[in-house]
Formats: sequence, structure tokens, C-alpha cells
Amino acid sequence: MGFVHHTQNPNGYAPGEVPAMLRAIYAFHRYVNGWNDIGYNFVVDLFGRIFEARAGGIDEPVVGAHAGGYNLASTGVAVLGSFMSAPISPAAAGALQRLLAWKLALHGVPAEGSVTVRVNPAGARYSRFPANARVPLPRIAGHRDGDSTDCPGDTLYGELAGIRQGVGRLAGRTARATLALAPPVAAPGQPPTPAPSTAPAEARTLVGTLGFLDGTPIAGARVALQGRTVRRKGEVVHERTLGEALTDPAGRWSLPGGRIEPGESDTQAVVRETREETGLQVTCGALVGSVERPGLRGAVLDIRDYSATVTGGTLIAGDDAADARWVSPADLAGLPLTSGLAETLTAWGVLG
Repeated sequence: MGFVHHTQNPNGYAPGEVPAMLRAIYAFHRYVNGWNDIGYNFVVDLFGRIFEARAGGIDEPVVGAHAGGYNLASTGVAVLGSFMSAPISPAAAGALQRLLAWKLALHGVPAEGSVTVRVNPAGARYSRFPANARVPLPRIAGHRDGDSTDCPGDTLYGELAGIRQGVGRLAGRTARATLALAPPVAAPGQPPTPAPSTAPAEARTLVGTLGFLDGTPIAGARVALQGRTVRRKGEVVHERTLGEALTDPAGRWSLPGGRIEPGESDTQAVVRETREETGLQVTCGALVGSVERPGLRGAVLDIRDYSATVTGGTLIAGDDAADARWVSPADLAGLPLTSGLAETLTAWGVLG
């Protein structure tokens, strides 16, 4: 969620005065309040300019110090000025709407409606509600909605309904991604045993979904898993892409998923992947055929299909599948398949 504040600075300032005003806010928050930085995550001035107020990266979930009891669940945006009786400028209103639309959508949060937030005991002394109380708040709230204050001023508080509508129009249809580490898969009949602490880390599969907030899946979307290193309080950010995937028709994706691991032969990969994805033990047979398909970032995927004989196990859907079952060629025709799959398998003589 997002909290809207005002800084209570006098209005009527010139553009060139804003940097000094921000430094004064920093000095007060840092050396009088004893905080690590400016409490707000962002500041918007009356000329429509947006400033990163608290360091750490504007697209990161940086915890502010702007709303006691709710900082862990929110981002804070302050409009530079005092708005008890004066409205904010059209430029500031537009910037505020654009910023909140981007920031909330980035974290998969809708702009409209409400959310229930637990009051953190560490900041409960500022709150209108007792520690650990579960408080329903607007997704875009005024500071006074949660804490004992008249912030963001009477006039700006009255403008929040229109700001929420503007944010909703700009945000459009918000999507949300999930990420989870799939549990290790043991061979059928052999429960997994904890590895000794000195053993090398076992390769695990990351799985997730991508969809709109109404539950509609997003198919064919690129998902990139990145490692990020942030230094100098967000001034230096290094990003490295660790892997990429495409979502399936149900919006699901997985990494690494369906590839030969370092040091594996094709035969070993077939046996492992079949066990992980279906629960079946197989003996790998002859190569049936292979095709090349375009991958991400110009890569070419070499996809090889092998025949296999089931020797044991129980058919069950793996960690990134919704279903696993035996079907006849006639039933296969009624299932949603990758384009060209049935025709290719028929040409290879796999299907009758």
C-alpha cells in the first residue's frame, strides 16, 4: 500500500530552492529524529518533479520511517509543502498519480480497494490503533488514516479520492508473479534423506506463476530471474540474469526445468527429468527425433525426444505441472498442445 504525506514546508518555493529543502528534511530526520535517512521513500514537489528520498533503490521494497506501525507494509510519498487549506498543484497531482501507479503495480498491488495491515508494535506509539491490531486501510491512504496526525493536510486528504481514481486508470490491469523453491524429488519408494552439512548444495527447481489479479494467467511471457547486488545505499546496483523462462498457457514457469545438467548424458537426463516430472522410473531408449526452436536472447534450443520404457513408479504431476495422465492418440487431439507437436510426433511415427 502507499501512504500520502505533506512535509509542512511553506508553499511558494522556487524550483532552485527544492534541493536545500530536501537537505533540511534529511538533517531533521537523520539528526533530530535519529533515523537512518529521510523517512519518506519519495518526495514530489509542486513542479511535478519526483525525488528518491530514502536511498536503497526506487524499485526495491525499501522500508521507510514515514508511518509508525505500518512501515513494513507500505511505501511513503510526501508532497513538498503544506496542504491544510491549499490544494496541491496539477503538476504535483499528476506526478503523484504516475509514481503510485508505477510503484504499486511493480509490487503487484492494486491501486483501489482496501487492505488489512497489522500494527507493528515497534511503531505502535504513533498509531491510532493498538499494537498488533489488524486495521483495514485504503490501498492509497493518507497518513492520518493510520497514525495520530493531521497529515497530509485537510485539503490534500480530500483530494485522495480523485488521486486513487487517477492511479487506477494509469495502473491498468495489474499482474502478480509468484516464486517458490520446489521440494526435492526422491526416487519412488525412497523417502528423501537430509544431506550432511558438508555435502554440496543440491540443484533445485524454481517454480512460479504469472497472472493478473483476477486470476487470469499470462501465457507466453518472458520471466527473468536476476541476482542483484546493491552498494552505497542504492547508488550502485549490479544485476545479473541467472536464468530465463517462458510461461505456459496456465501462466506457470520453472527454472531450470527440462534441460541437461552439467556432466549429464542424454540418457541420464531423460531418466532424471521423467522421474522429477512424472514420478515414473524409465529406461531410456532410442532417439526418436529432434527439432530446433528459437529461445530467449537469440539462443537456439535443441529439443530431443527419446523413446522410453516404464519400469516402475507411480504417475503423478511434478512440481511445475497441473496434471499427469495416460491418454490415447484420440484423446490427445482434444488437448491444448504446443503448436506443431502432434504433427511432428506423427511424422516421427510415435503416434498412430
